[in-house]
Amino acid sequence: MPVACWLLTLPLPEMTLLIRSEASRQRLPEIPDENVYGQANSFVSQADIVIVAVKPQDFWQLAPTIRPLPAS
Repeated sequence: MPVACWLLTLPLPEMTLLIRSEASRQRLPEIPDENVYGQANSFVSQADIVIVAVKPQDFWQLAPTIRPLPAS
């Protein structure tokens, strides 16, 4: 089965991130505070692309907050 592999190059200041801990936030000081969220909320519905990178055990807690949104 073919596997798709994409290299996404996006300047960090243009990314919007969901970061759960302050320690994780401190490792990415180049991302403006207005682009960092502590909860998945309306920013997910405004995103062009959503990349989910979580530990497997955390996925089922996150999934309901980013469930498929109506197509625009």
